Amino acid sequence: LGYSAAGAPVHVVAIGVLPAAVLLNSFLSARHGGDPDAFWEDALILAQAVSITAVLHGATADLTARRRPDAGLGASGSANRSFFSGHSAQAFSLAAAAGTVSTLRGYPSAPWVWAGGMTLATGVAYLRVAGDAHWTTDVLAGAAVGGLAGFAVPWLLHRARRRGARWAVLPSPGGFALRF
Repeated sequence: LGYSAAGAPVHVVAIGVLPAAVLLNSFLSARHGGDPDAFWEDALILAQAVSITAVLHGATADLTARRRPDAGLGASGSANRSFFSGHSAQAFSLAAAAGTVSTLRGYPSAPWVWAGGMTLATGVAYLRVAGDAHWTTDVLAGAAVGGLAGFAVPWLLHRARRRGARWAVLPSPGGFALRF
């Protein structure tokens, strides 16, 4: 399913180009900003956003059991996991998280991260529909869920630390820790 002419490019962009681009930007921006260790924190925040999005996608796809556009009437398994698009959600989650982290850290590349990330994520969503792997509503819902998670994780869980607040939610082995 979803391996038409649009199938290979969508995987290259969603699993290769977009993650490599946001990690490279974070690495270079952290080094240029004088805090190379910030890269690891940025990478962890991006992973949190994408992981939360993946959990939401898995639960929703199992719950809704919507048939893909290219699936026949007797299809089973992943053919009935169309809503919402996991590729689109992951791409928008990664793009929004990278943009939010770049903005919060004050990286000069932040506008380019937002523009480039959202452009690549939109390309992923388009290719999922063009490849007949998802309905338009699947990718729109995936974009909304992924974009919201990508923005919310760094903004709500990590912004306080950047502003010098007295408390923060921090990543820790096996979950999160609250620092006072």
